[in-house]
Amino acid sequence: MNSKHPAFDKVDSVVYRVLKFISYLAGIFLLAIMLLAVVNVVLEKLHKINVPVSGIGDTKQWIQYMNICVVYFATAFVTLERGHSSMDLLTRRYPKIVQKILNAVAYLAGTVVFGFISYLGVVKVLAGQLANNARINETLATSFPQWPFGAVYAFGFAILSFSCLWAVVRICFGKNVAQEAVDVEAKNAELLEQAAQEAAAEEKEDDQ
Repeated sequence: MNSKHPAFDKVDSVVYRVLKFISYLAGIFLLAIMLLAVVNVVLEKLHKINVPVSGIGDTKQWIQYMNICVVYFATAFVTLERGHSSMDLLTRRYPKIVQKILNAVAYLAGTVVFGFISYLGVVKVLAGQLANNARINETLATSFPQWPFGAVYAFGFAILSFSCLWAVVRICFGKNVAQEAVDVEAKNAELLEQAAQEAAAEEKEDDQ
């Protein structure tokens, strides 16, 4: 998109595609949650009418922990594309250079915070559980495997931290997705207003 920096555009395109691909994994897990819930309900209903089947074991835990995959595989891409809710009623009135600085500072803060959380996820969750398999599940007295979802948790925050950092790089190279989104929104609002005016004019002509 930015012809002034072709090398950056190529790298940005790769980053975009990778994070988008990871976000597709969130959709796969969401579909798995739906199928698991439906199959489990059907099996339970069949069991109640004396069919020799039973529900899937640990279904509730699987659904709870697969939700982690749904959230943390998607957040990095959503953050990079500014798909999250943004409270900019005040900052949108600032000069563009001030908006860029504030956005960069916010993303840098996110890079540090999310990176630190990912670090804690690796050290406190993965390292502790993998080092002692006898205590792999500290919260539930079952054999349900939690460490893979701990890995997803740490990985999700790691790519979220990278996404925030790359958003800063985008701002430095002049690719301000936030401003592009505002411009698109303003253009769409203008087009809708123009269409409404044309419709009102046509209706007025028909009445005459």
